[in-house]
Amino acid sequence: MNLYVLYFSEMENSYTFIEKKSAGSHQLPQDALIIWEVEAISWEVANQLKHDFLGWEPYKPMPE
Repeated sequence: MNLYVLYFSEMENSYTFIEKKSAGSHQLPQDALIIWEVEAISWEVANQLKHDFLGWEPYKPMPE
């Protein structure tokens, strides 16, 4: 299982969703705060759970 983290920036009114182990390599807005964390077996499962958490329509993976 991997840990995924959802950040929210009020200044930019934006969300950033990343795998926690790669958080150091991402440029986050200065005011970004962690608002949610989830353990999941894959990026796709983590995104499905994130969409549920945010009340968005179901996640649809990008076609390869």
